[in-house]
Amino acid sequence: MSAADQMSYVASLVDLSGTLNVATLVASGTAEWQGPNTVGCTNLVPGSQVTVVRPSASVCMILAVDRSGLFSAFVLDPTQSQGWQGPDTVGCPSLVPGSVITAFQQSPTLFTALVIDRNGWLNTATLDAGTAAGWQGLNTVGNARLLPGSPVAVCGPSGSTFTAFMVDQDGALNVATLDTSSSVGWQGPLTIGTCNFSPDARVSTG
Repeated sequence: MSAADQMSYVASLVDLSGTLNVATLVASGTAEWQGPNTVGCTNLVPGSQVTVVRPSASVCMILAVDRSGLFSAFVLDPTQSQGWQGPDTVGCPSLVPGSVITAFQQSPTLFTALVIDRNGWLNTATLDAGTAAGWQGLNTVGNARLLPGSPVAVCGPSGSTFTAFMVDQDGALNVATLDTSSSVGWQGPLTIGTCNFSPDARVSTG
């Protein structure tokens, strides 16, 4: 089995100094976890949550928002001998440090990440795994005023539609939708219903 075919599993967390730590299990190896090993510099928020994205069976990415508010991506590609690379940053430092990035697979090669910035705007970044361009964005969606840094939940597809849920600054539930069969892009966020929630409420989908 070549390096490109090896499936690896990762467990990742940010330590007290703000450094990403990753433990790795290679399925074709000794079946023992290796690490955790530190990755990159001490520029993350201690204890903040990171997001794992798998562009392919062998390539792994870890997404986080660093102390300066930058969308940051770390990459492990077993076809490269250097180990974990990064962070590569995306866009300008407009995010809340330590915010949770929500990511999902939009198509076999296209991935989308959602995060709410310091102004309360929903933002998207995209990754086309079929190219070497890396993450592109950030792009603002709509004009709803959400709670800066609050969580976003995604479900789908329902047919060709993905739905993102979030709570705005007034405690109202909002939804944004993406129809992958059209070129319109994200629509919303729009308020639904009349209930009031805590602005930082986390929506669970299933």
